[in-house]
Amino acid sequence: MFNIYEDLSPFCQSMEKHRLMAYLISRLRGIKSPTTPAVYEALVDSVTEQQISLKAAHSIENRLIRAVGIPLTLDGCTFYCYPTPDILQKQRTPRFVRAV
Repeated sequence: MFNIYEDLSPFCQSMEKHRLMAYLISRLRGIKSPTTPAVYEALVDSVTEQQISLKAAHSIENRLIRAVGIPLTLDGCTFYCYPTPDILQKQRTPRFVRAV
């Protein structure tokens, strides 16, 4: 999920000649970008994040997951699974979309 095993050395080496990219890489070295574990989740996220701020998109995604994701409670904490395509397909009403 966090790309911890991704080797960025080839990318960093290819950017050494680009002054701005080299500067950014030196400042951000070691930071790994989160990735989406499933293609379907990446698709839903990309649609949500296109025309609005990232903060608003994440808020919508979290409301969607809490609204229809399957809950799992461990040690008093509730976690939600990302909804499957079948679950989302059943919720495709304008009322649901406005509510999320």
